[in-house]
Amino acid sequence: MAKSTAKKQKKNKDENGSTRIKIGDNNRNTAVIVGDNNQLIQKNVEEKPLQVPPNDENEGLLISFGRWLMRSFFHGDMKHTLTPFTIVVGIIAAITGSLSFGPLILDPTYFVKNAYLELGLTLGFALSAFGGIGVVETSKRTTCPKCGQKFMYTRKERLKTGEGTHQGMEVTNYRSTYSCDHCGFTKKNVKEISHRPIPETYEDDEEE
Repeated sequence: MAKSTAKKQKKNKDENGSTRIKIGDNNRNTAVIVGDNNQLIQKNVEEKPLQVPPNDENEGLLISFGRWLMRSFFHGDMKHTLTPFTIVVGIIAAITGSLSFGPLILDPTYFVKNAYLELGLTLGFALSAFGGIGVVETSKRTTCPKCGQKFMYTRKERLKTGEGTHQGMEVTNYRSTYSCDHCGFTKKNVKEISHRPIPETYEDDEEE
């Protein structure tokens, strides 16, 4: 029998005649073969949580912009309502949206004739609409439960504890730590779940 150079194997016979094979360093993985029934029991050590970046995509940018917004337009009052900001952003989105998409309905060739103007209006609409919604939603998630200040209660650490697929979605489990940059309020071991659509490339590989 050839000896494996990658892993050490030890065989021990129990009193009932079964053979126990210990595989791996420090006996972390154990396989038990019992008698003639060839029953295999495998015990694996659970993987340690993996530390990942605390913020998702543009979340850090939205938090920084939100803090600048509160300090510049609301005199640093981090508890101030964002209703004025929402109204202004809504007006800008309505104006740029009507100027961008309205002429296209009447004249489909309008974009070709005024490409740069149309691109500028479309970009203004996208920034005001989606950017405004992002800032408002971020302010809700980052309001401190203790002092009530917006854009201050942020995720400081995030550990990925598991991942898998369910009903066409990638499901990832996290355990996070949040704290407030103003009053210091901290909450640890916050369980979070992220759902994302499985990219088509994954599905194609599985079919092949």
